[in-house]
Amino acid sequence: MMKKSFRDSSSGFLTRKGYDVLTAENGERALDFLSKNPVDVILLDLKMPVMGGEEFLRAKGPLYPDILWS
Repeated sequence: MMKKSFRDSSSGFLTRKGYDVLTAENGERALDFLSKNPVDVILLDLKMPVMGGEEFLRAKGPLYPDILWS
């Protein structure tokens, strides 16, 4: 049996609750999604491959300046 990733488990849970969910396997892919899709919430893993979570948060600023982080 293959272990589900946290991303897959979270996506499944939120989808069953009626939310539209976009997932990305890394920070660069997430930035690409954000440039094409409006979102209300970002759930983020800080240890993503290719581009880490903190780097992603700095890069997403121009796309979503109203989404704050610290």
